[in-house]
This record gives sequence, structure tokens and C-alpha cells, in this order.
Amino acid sequence: MKDKILFILLSIFLICPKQIRAQHELDWVIEDEKIIRLILTGDELQQPQLYLKDQNQALLCRISQRNNEWSFRPAIPFQYTNTYEVRTKDSLIIPLKLPYMDRPQPMVKHFTPPLDTLPANLLKFHIIFDQPMSEQDPYPHIHLVDQEGDSLNRAFLIQHPPLWNRLHDELTIWLDPGRIKRELNLNQAFGNPLQEGISYHVHIGKGLRSAQGKELQEAYIKTFIAAAADRQRPEVTVSPPKSFQDPAILQFSESMDPNTVSGRIDLWKDGNKAKLNLTVNQQYDEWKIYPNESWAKGKYELRLWKGVEDLAGNNLFRLFDQEKREEQELAEEWVIMQFEIE
Repeated sequence: MKDKILFILLSIFLICPKQIRAQHELDWVIEDEKIIRLILTGDELQQPQLYLKDQNQALLCRISQRNNEWSFRPAIPFQYTNTYEVRTKDSLIIPLKLPYMDRPQPMVKHFTPPLDTLPANLLKFHIIFDQPMSEQDPYPHIHLVDQEGDSLNRAFLIQHPPLWNRLHDELTIWLDPGRIKRELNLNQAFGNPLQEGISYHVHIGKGLRSAQGKELQEAYIKTFIAAAADRQRPEVTVSPPKSFQDPAILQFSESMDPNTVSGRIDLWKDGNKAKLNLTVNQQYDEWKIYPNESWAKGKYELRLWKGVEDLAGNNLFRLFDQEKREEQELAEEWVIMQFEIE
């Protein structure tokens, strides 16, 4: 009987995966408030892989070894909504406990464009949060609602992966271009998502979570009225600074998508690119340009990328729903505007 009990215990030991905790020290690498890498220090590991708990498929992960230190950098940063473990070829299981970072529930910090009247052919909007958000699918939590309270179907272009910025705190949502561009099948079948003169709400539900798995503090609602569709290309002019302390002013003929303008303005003097600071007004049609160093006498060039877009996706050379022409393809990539300070 004793031999039988020993045999059963030995069988359980051989069949069940072993777990190990004490033999390895866990360190976490955090950048921009995101957990991007795990470092395990301790005993030798046999072909370790990173898994979600209770899943059989290993995660896509860059794994490296240096002496008794193992580094795990998954393609998608660690999420507080998931439970992870490291498994080895010889059935060791190392449970992982993510480091605790005490952050409040997330909030929508800003919505762009913030205007109360937007063109009926609005192409996209940007939602800025006050902290990094999770890798969950955001689309079930974001709805376009008309003035009757009805949620509009097929209004958004569903993109996977979603269009997050590098810090994962800004999300870009496109209205379906197939419904906006005239004469396309989707436009003919379903029409433009927005209709002129109608009031709409963008509703962002509380179920959208932060990188720590916390829900929004409260739902966010952006209300706007759809104006006439914008079928005009934007125009732009530059005004030189009035004094050595004043900015140069880049003036557009209409509101622009700031994400396409910021980072697309270069200032040059005497063949050298100058560092600059930018501010934009609330209408997103005027950018003030300050060099890091004071203005100096001489000739300047302000270079603006020709692909900067207004709120309807029209750029300086082409309407959004217009086919590209050969001469537009051959046009210079930058619009160059010159001014002189005397």
C-alpha cells in the first residue's frame, strides 16, 4: 500500500508542470508609463517562452540571454488586464506579477477638432487621454449618435490595429472614406455618414480602459453640428515677425487637422535648418512660429509639407475625393515661402 501511494505521488510530480518562484528575480523596464520588458535573473532556463495564462500559443516576443539574465520584450507591451507566465521546455512555470503603478481612472483630456461646427465630410478626429490606454479593441466603446439618439452603423473605418500614437494616449478615428468619397460604391449605397444641418454626438463609453485596466472615470460626449461639405483646397500665407520678439505667423484659409501640420513645418536660414516652437489657435487655422534662438536679420525660408490637410482631408494640391493627376504627383513635396527680416 505504501509503495502504491509513493507511485501515485511520483506520477503526479512527473505529469504536473512544476512551478518556480524563488530561483528567479523579476525586474521590469518601464518607458512612457508602459511596461515594455521583463528581465529574469537566476537559474538557467531551457528555451523559455512568454505566455498568457491558460493559453497554449506563445506570445510574439524578443527573447535574449546574457549570462544568467533573460530578457523578454513582447511585441505588444505588458497589459494589466492580462495574466502572464514564462514556461520552459522542461515544464517550469514562472508566474509573473506586474509592478504596481497607482494611477487614477483615465479621462478624455482633449478632443480634436474641438469646434462646435464641423464639415459634413469630416474625415477623422483624435481622442487624447490623460494616460496610456490598453490594447483592447476601442471601437465597441466609441459611437456616432445622431440628434434622434440613434447610433449610426458603419460610420467609422474599423482599423486593426487601431491608430494609436507611440505613447498610446492618442487615438485617431476615421470616418469611412468609402462613404465620404463621391461616386464610390459605399457612398452610393449608404451615403455620407454626416448630413448637413444635423447635430451629432461622439460618445466614448466608460468601458474603454487604461493600460492598468481601469475604466474611464466617466463617459465623454462631444457634440457638434454638421455644416456644408468642404470641397475647397486650403490656402496658406506667411507673415514675417513684426519684431525680433514676435512670431512669424502661418495663416490658413480654414481650420486644419493639427496632426498633419505639426512636425511638417521647417524653418531655414542661410542653408541651415533652425529649431523652432509652434503654437496654434483654437480654430486651428493659425500657427505661430518662434525660433529657439532670437530672430536675426536676413532671409528665411519657411517650408510646409504639401500634404497638410484640412478637416475634410483636402490638402494644398488636391481635394480628398479627387483623383490624383500626373502633374500633382510630380509637384514638389514642400511649399516654400520666403520672408526677410531687416
